[in-house]
Amino acid sequence: MVKEQKPPADNWHIDLPINDTLVKLKLDTGADCNILSKSIYNALSEERLKHSKTKLVSYTRHGVTMLGKQQLLVLHGDKYHILEFQIVEADLVPVVGL
Repeated sequence: MVKEQKPPADNWHIDLPINDTLVKLKLDTGADCNILSKSIYNALSEERLKHSKTKLVSYTRHGVTMLGKQQLLVLHGDKYHILEFQIVEADLVPVVGL
């Protein structure tokens, strides 16, 4: 008899240093953009947000209040990457797309 094994819930999360601060991000293969809440962004950077024309809609089809976008330095393994994040008003789980 074979039993189905479910992976631990944390398999879809990754801890990455963003601007030298460790942030737990949800990995979302279907995400079209990377998302951070205003409260997390404010802890990472004092840079003014840039205007964003992106319109975000949650998977439940509700609109999300956009504040802007910003590029942030992310360390993955031994390499640094500059990733663009959309910054939102709501305290949502931070998301990084693949």
